[in-house]
This record gives sequence, C-alpha cells and structure tokens, in this order.
Amino acid sequence: MATMRRVPGPAGGAFTKALADLDKTNVKVGWFSTSKYNDKNQTPVAYVAAINELGPNARPFMGPAADANEAAWADHMLKASRQIVKGNITVAQGLEGLGLVVAADIRKAIDDVNSPPLADRTIAARKARGNDSVKPLQDLGYMIATVTSLVEEGNTE
Repeated sequence: MATMRRVPGPAGGAFTKALADLDKTNVKVGWFSTSKYNDKNQTPVAYVAAINELGPNARPFMGPAADANEAAWADHMLKASRQIVKGNITVAQGLEGLGLVVAADIRKAIDDVNSPPLADRTIAARKARGNDSVKPLQDLGYMIATVTSLVEEGNTE
C-alpha cells in the first residue's frame, strides 16, 4: 500500500503567511473622527453622511457604490492576493490599494446623486451664501473631499 505525503508547493509558505496577515489586518473606508465640518458644533462628516445615506430624505450613495462595484472590488483583491502570495506586495499594501479604489468609487457615487432634488429653502440658503449649485450633497464638497480609507494592522478584534 502506497503512502501519500503532502508537500507544500513553492507558494505554500507565502500563502499561509498571507492568510495569517489578512486575518489580523483590515481596511476601513468612510469618514473617521478627525473629519468634521468647520461649524460651531464641529459636526462629524460621518454623521452627515449617515443621515444622507439612511435618513428620511435619503440620498443613498454607499449602498449604490457597493452594489455597482462589488465585482470590481473582488477582482481588485484577487489581483492583489496574487501579488501578495508572490511576495511583491504586503497584505497591508493590497488592502491600502483596495481602500483607495473603494473611496474613489464612493466619491463618484456621491457625485452621481441627483435625487431627491433639493428643497426650495435649501437652494435659497445656498444662493444666499453665493453657491448656485442645486446638486444634492454638493454644497461645500467637504463630504466628497474627506472620504478616505485606513488600513489597520494587528489584532482586529
């Protein structure tokens, strides 16, 4: 009777290390505690984004960005994974690249929002400040400007 013995291939060690690194590394995309509007309350941009995503007059952009780009994000990570296993990049670098792509896609989704249209009083308030834009989510441009990504390494629990 023959005995089989498993012998790892040349990428086996790199793959095992990549899995271990991936297990303790993550990427976050959005607005972090340092992103605040320059108003008297220092309103967190994440709060405003959440209201626009989920509030009563919602103008969603996060969900639509994920729906439209899920396959592209998976493909990006697959390509990064191959580079990680080859030793060309680290897990953190692969996730950093993914975070940059996701943040850009969210910025585009914010820019694509056209409805519901702004209320007349909102348009009037913008015009009073010298802003003639009637495009939703485009008053100051700060939400688009501050969406970012962050890679965290170490124990992610």
